[in-house]
This record gives sequence, structure tokens and C-alpha cells, in this order.
Amino acid sequence: MTIRSRDDYLLYLEADRAALDASTGRSDPRGEGARRFLRLLRAVEYHENCRRAWYHRPARSLLFIRLHRASLRLGFTIPPNVFGPGLLLPHRGTIVVNSAARVGANCRLDTCVNIGTRAGEDAEAPIIGENVSIGQGTVMYGRITIADDITIHPKSVVNRSFLEPRIEIAGSPARPASPVSPAGATTPGEGPDDLPASGARSALPAPGAGTPGPAPPGTGAPAVSVVLPTYNRAAILPRAIESVLFQTWTDFELIVVDDGSTDETPSVMASVTDPRVRYVRYAPNRGANHARNVGIREARAGYIAFQDSDDDWYPEKLEKSMAAFAAAGREVGVVYSGYWQDLAPPGKRVYVPLPWVRRHDGWIHEELLRNNFVATPTAVVRRDCFETSGPWLEGLPGKQEWELFLRISRDYQFRFIAEPLLDCRFSEGGISDNSHCILRATEQILDLHHDDFAGHPEVLAEHCVRLGLQYVRAGEFEKGRDYLCRGAKLQPRNPKYRAAALASRLGEGAFNRLVGWYLRDSSPVDRATS
Repeated sequence: MTIRSRDDYLLYLEADRAALDASTGRSDPRGEGARRFLRLLRAVEYHENCRRAWYHRPARSLLFIRLHRASLRLGFTIPPNVFGPGLLLPHRGTIVVNSAARVGANCRLDTCVNIGTRAGEDAEAPIIGENVSIGQGTVMYGRITIADDITIHPKSVVNRSFLEPRIEIAGSPARPASPVSPAGATTPGEGPDDLPASGARSALPAPGAGTPGPAPPGTGAPAVSVVLPTYNRAAILPRAIESVLFQTWTDFELIVVDDGSTDETPSVMASVTDPRVRYVRYAPNRGANHARNVGIREARAGYIAFQDSDDDWYPEKLEKSMAAFAAAGREVGVVYSGYWQDLAPPGKRVYVPLPWVRRHDGWIHEELLRNNFVATPTAVVRRDCFETSGPWLEGLPGKQEWELFLRISRDYQFRFIAEPLLDCRFSEGGISDNSHCILRATEQILDLHHDDFAGHPEVLAEHCVRLGLQYVRAGEFEKGRDYLCRGAKLQPRNPKYRAAALASRLGEGAFNRLVGWYLRDSSPVDRATS
């Protein structure tokens, strides 16, 4: 069933509205986000399918641009003409659906769901019946059929058909099941190797609440899960693992996620005998954020910490972080600390957060709009954050932690430990050492969080001018000039911005004489926070 007339269009709108209004779960944290997205989706479908008048094509093009922006903000990748009426999207977060899939009326779609194809079978996607509820973190792929009135539990991997209606399915791979606990737990270790090979984002389990301190007796779950993604870092990985194992807080598990390494990483991990360490390996390489999401899926604790293979934790890092959670309320989602950031050339380092950061604690979203100062390995994150705000965004070429913490900081407060609790080592050839990746990532983040930045034109202007100057230094003068002019237009009373924009109109040579003057204080910020 698709929209073929204006009556169909109105029916779809009403069914979507009724489904959202009837939901007892939490709506999109930004209020009307899901409702606006569905209205745009249905409008695109109407104008795409009903091309009887001259205005349908231009209307569809304009609406599609708005739909694309809404998709980026909310994390939805939902193409037109896939879902029937009554689609319920109760939470913002990553949802990826292949355009070849077909889903009936009254579908509930939780976050971190992937409905896709098998590798090499682009046109073979699932066909899903009516009144189907798809739990958080579910992956569905291939030429399969799902009957009506089926409930799919969280973390399920569905790769075969279920033709019997009114059943519940769960597991990896999925099978008929009796109802499971609200946390949607499955056997630890299930999942990553069962993921389809073509573009599936990692599925996350339903977050548990968790409290600081050891887990209740008999549960076997630790208080903290430490996720360490790695890719071809066998030479330095043991040092990062040791810095976790030597923590004074001992109630944790360490999940090392091997993102398709081709070096000696498996041999290194075979030599690690500590029972708190678990090793998850898959191929091919899919990027650090995919590895982090797989680690969250594997995690059993209510708090998630992240370590990188080229960083060293101080022994009391976890102990002090969990003490901060114990003293905070449920509104606090992230505890983070200061750290020492190594710079190039070797021997130089800087303490982060840098002096420009004015607000470290509480609601820090507006401060984070200026730039990131919360590094991934400094943070311990309440597991609930990934349900409410969504998982790590995959495919972003850099600044992944900035994008994640921008989302989380809308919904949760942060607590800051005002001392360094780790050393971040500088690695040649890493993402933070690739200026073009950082520039592209910054552009994408400005687009993804367009509404937030648009509400702070002085911050957006600063980012535009910085992008303009950096693009010029990277040899892309025309693109840099466009950003400089945009920044000056946003803040016409700023003399530096006006001077940079005017100089860019004189040509590349004249402009370059001013670049060093303007950037004399900004390079440490860029190096330490990218």
C-alpha cells in the first residue's frame, strides 16, 4: 500500500499522528522531531507518487531537501514508500532502512534498527507485515517475510522468514521465543559475527539502568564495561590494555573490539589471560565508531567507558569517575576529566580542556557548540544515554566524539573531574592527524546540528571563519573564501571576520598574508580538540 491520492495522504498523516499520540513511551527528546519527520516523509511520498500536476515535481524536490536535513538531525535513514500508515518512531536515534524493504501498517520501530540486504543482493530486502514491533538494536536482512502481529525483541538478528502470525521472536539468529526481560538481554558474546556484510550499522541492546558500585550478587554483570576498539595497533595495544587492568576500581569488564585488523592483534590478545578481558573480532574493517557500537552491544554493565589503543589511563581514572556518578543524580549522563594531549613534534603536550572553556559542568550543550573538549577516553557514559540520544554515528570521517556529545548534552548533564586522568598519545596517520577528514567532519556536524548552530549565529560564524581559513591553508581557496564570506555575513560587526572576507576577495596571495595573524592562537585548540 502506498499513497496514490490526496485521501491516502491524509489517511497516512492521521494514522501516523494517532500512533504517536497513543504511544506510552517517550517521544523524540526535541518534542516534535518525529512528528515533523513523518509529515515530511508522507509529503514527499504524496508528491512523488501523484505527479499529475506541474507543481508536484518541484514540490517533491524542495520537500526532499527538508526531509534529508531532518533525517540527519534525528539519525533516521528511512526512504519514501517503504512503510504503511501508522508508523511509530518513539525515539530519536540511528535507524537504517533499505529502500527495497516493504513494511505494513502500524509498525513500531525503535532505535538502532537496521533493515537491509545481504551482501551482493541489493534488491532482496525484508517484507514485513502489519502490526509488527521491532525492538531496539534489531538487524533484519535478506529475502525474508515477517507475518502480521509479530513482536521482535531487542538485539535480535533476523535472517529467515517467520510466517506464523502473533508470535514473539528473539535471539541471534532469531527464533520463536517466550517474552524476555525488559532489558532485552541475550547471551553475552552474541551478535557481531552474525551481522550482515553489507552496510549494517551495529545494533545496541536496550540500556540497563545500573548504579555505581558492584552489581547485585548473582547477576554476574560488572559495574562498568570498558570498550576498546583497535585496528592494526598490535605494537601499542598491550600498553593500553594494561592501563585498564591496573585500575584501582576492579569491578569492570574490558571488551577489546578488533575492527578487522590484519596485523598481529589476534596473537597479542591470545596472550592476555585476565578473565575480565573479552575479545571480539570481525572483518572487514568498518571504522572505530562501528567497533564502539559493537562494544556497547556486547557490554553487560550500566556504565560504559571508552579507551583507545594509543591512550594511557591513570590507575584511579575509573574509581574517581564512579565516585562522581555516586554523588550525582540521574540527570547526569556523562562524567569526564581533564587529560594531557601529546602534540607533534614529540615532547610537547597541552592540558585539555583549554582555557577558552567557560562551563565544564551541568548543561554544557551551548559550550560544546563552540568546540569539543570531552575526549572519548576521558568519559564514562551512563548506558541510558545511548537509548535516549542514540549511538555513535558511523561514517563520520572525524570529530566523532564531538557529534556524540552534542547529542547527549541536549538530554543529560555532565560532571567534570578537574584533574588529568589520562595521557592521549599522538599517532601519526590517525584520524586526528588528517586535516581533510577533520574539515569534512566539521562541515557534516554543522549540517547535522543545523538548528542548534543556527540558534547561536556568533558560534556558527566562528566555525565558518575557521573552516574558511583552514580550507585556504589546505589549498582549497575558493571553498575557503565562501566560508569566510558566510562568517562575515553572520557577524557583520566583527572586524576580524570582515577583514578576512575582504582580503579573500583580493586574491589568494593578499589573503595569505593575514592568515598567520588571525590563526596565531587557534592552532592549539584545533590540534587538541579534533
